[in-house]
Amino acid sequence: MSTEVTTVLEFGAELEQLRVRHAERNKRPLLSAGEITERARLSSAETITAYLAGTALPGPAILDRLTVLFGASPGERRRLNEIRDRLAAEADPGGEPVRRNWLTTKTVLGLTAAAVVIAIATTALFHLPAAEPQGGKLGAAHDGPAADCVPLEVWTHSFDPGFEGDVYVLMADFGSVTRTASVDLVRAGRHWRRTVDVHPGVPAQGTGGTMLAFANDPGAPDVTLRSDPALCAAFGTSATEPAAVPALYLRVDGWS
Repeated sequence: MSTEVTTVLEFGAELEQLRVRHAERNKRPLLSAGEITERARLSSAETITAYLAGTALPGPAILDRLTVLFGASPGERRRLNEIRDRLAAEADPGGEPVRRNWLTTKTVLGLTAAAVVIAIATTALFHLPAAEPQGGKLGAAHDGPAADCVPLEVWTHSFDPGFEGDVYVLMADFGSVTRTASVDLVRAGRHWRRTVDVHPGVPAQGTGGTMLAFANDPGAPDVTLRSDPALCAAFGTSATEPAAVPALYLRVDGWS
């Protein structure tokens, strides 16, 4: 996806390429318009078909959900967002800005208060005896979905082989309750399979959720997370700031 996109038709082709690549990577059939509608929590399969055919331009929030669902990288998502905004502006030169800051003062204060409460609880958790899961200062994720994330059954990420230290995946349920999930973390053909409690949270903002932390392996930077049910997820390292505040921290040991 390196050619210049100048029309809505070409933009639809870009989205279709992402859908095809997603199927190839996961070795599964193409997601149908109905499946996309259900997983991305959208309202109309006909509209999805129009987006993929290039006869309609998705709004910013819908585009975010589609690109996350199709496994686009952060760079690809930024590029497509910029193209979408440009095409929308060209179609309506006198229109209002297409992207707005949705965080009101009340929302920010609410999120801040919630983060403080979680931070207090996590501080206690990080000082449990050695036999229990222990935490450290791990960074907020920059490679995950938006706050209204699209839960997926399979997440993949490549860490920097030159990074020395802990890396992590931060998982959260889309809803507002803690739920049990079967998790399979895969690296270089070795697995870490567990049934864990997945707390609600916002992985992309580094708040809440359940964190799985482990030492980076320069020889095996690629990591895959499979889960049942589908979860929201984001990846990060101990060097990323600001520090993430998970509701539950688990140390990954015993790869097999």
